[in-house]
Amino acid sequence: MKTRSLWIRLLLCVLPLFIGLALWNRLPASIPTHWNAEGVIDGYSSRAFAVLFFPLFFTGMELLVSFALKSDPKNHNQDRFMYELGLWVLPVMSVVVMVITYASAFGMHVPVNVILMTLVGVLFIFLGNQMPKTRQNYTIGIKVPWTLNSERNWNLTHRMAGPLWVIGGVIMILMGLLGNSTVLVWVMLAVIFVLAFVPMIYSYLLYKKGI
Repeated sequence: MKTRSLWIRLLLCVLPLFIGLALWNRLPASIPTHWNAEGVIDGYSSRAFAVLFFPLFFTGMELLVSFALKSDPKNHNQDRFMYELGLWVLPVMSVVVMVITYASAFGMHVPVNVILMTLVGVLFIFLGNQMPKTRQNYTIGIKVPWTLNSERNWNLTHRMAGPLWVIGGVIMILMGLLGNSTVLVWVMLAVIFVLAFVPMIYSYLLYKKGI
């Protein structure tokens, strides 16, 4: 069952490559591969690079993530939902990114920032909901020296981080619905910074208190 799931995920990662090969003669020689903060195309790559590189990159990363999760000495502690979510994020992203790329190559207007910010926001909401249930392990969660050294520190940190990440995810979705702007992108980066570093600081403060 696990082997079949892996093959399905890898197939999903490379599916956009086969779609690109099928559309090869209809795709332009230069394909949009980068957008600025306003969602305007500001970077192009060759057809070969766009069609081949990104699906293969996601495939390689999926193999790496799958190996890391499976090889965790404490994988019996991994939350099942978080584990499956970690396995499926990259295959879904491969499809989403390449659909955006191909649609843009054919001249369609795609609200890139809106789509990506909404997806990231939804991801943070899911992660935040599961964080308080996540037990100590080496691959999923707030993995800093103080949480890995103390199960109590781990549990308290993740109970605090869970609601924080849910709130951050909601903010990202709302920003995505507001549209494209440089200010919104900077706000999103600030939110991600807070979600990343506040739990680390909280964990360190617990450690200084002897937890």
